[in-house]
Amino acid sequence: MNTRQNGVRTLVRTASLEVSDIEDADLRHKYQRLEEILAGFENVLIACSAGVDSTFLLQSALKVKGRDNVLAVTADSPIRSREKLQSSRRLTEKMDVEHSVIETAELENDDFASNEPDRCYHCKHILYGKLLEIAAENDIGSVLDGTNADDLEGAHRPGYDVLEELDIRAPLEEAGLKKKEIRKLSRLAGLPTWDQPSDTCYATRVDYELELDKDLIDKVREMEKIIAESGEFEQLRARIHDDNTVRIEVLPENMNKIMDLRPEIAAAAREMGFTYVTLDLQGYRQGSINEK
Repeated sequence: MNTRQNGVRTLVRTASLEVSDIEDADLRHKYQRLEEILAGFENVLIACSAGVDSTFLLQSALKVKGRDNVLAVTADSPIRSREKLQSSRRLTEKMDVEHSVIETAELENDDFASNEPDRCYHCKHILYGKLLEIAAENDIGSVLDGTNADDLEGAHRPGYDVLEELDIRAPLEEAGLKKKEIRKLSRLAGLPTWDQPSDTCYATRVDYELELDKDLIDKVREMEKIIAESGEFEQLRARIHDDNTVRIEVLPENMNKIMDLRPEIAAAAREMGFTYVTLDLQGYRQGSINEK
């Protein structure tokens, strides 16, 4: 794999995490296990979303394998955050790692756009199919994903079946690292993503069987943008349940702030064609679109 034409290696510009920096014995053991797993690859392509997990995995791979053996790839499409795309560019530039952006065009896939409960399976299949093609073109032996040890527990996530089907490796999960532990290690490593809120693609905000198209996705994006620009929210979701209803989720401690923005939010929802805009009194919770 040739990711640097001049063959010159430079140091990662973020801090490098050392085993001696980790006081907790169990966490230190998991991090050592992660390094052992990464050392077993010849070279790697890492799916880089600029989130907490993939950023930590990318930095860990750079430390263990060196940048000549690491390629970061970010997917770009209407269902994904433009802000995250720009973040991925800034992060990979700071890390001085080879970075590519690819278009995945999920909305053009009928199986994905029909928005059945297995929607995420088709999304992951599109993404990782393309990553495997890029890996083959660049003589890269392994494609890595930032799935952690929490991700496979409990929640309805058919997309992760694709990892096993396509032989995509998830070193964080294999090392037993959970989200809170990855945040802690990321903070020790000096990564700016350590306290970043969890996020998913915009399609996960839409109730199943509402056909996905760019117009619907843009409504989700715009609603969340309007709310986010009016105040700081650690977690925020605008979930669409039918042609008439959008449901807003924030953390319980942020509900008073949302009520202060009620006129602006209601006006924006009306302009987008919604009859009803509701505030979920249970507050933000991951995967609530799956609740029935």
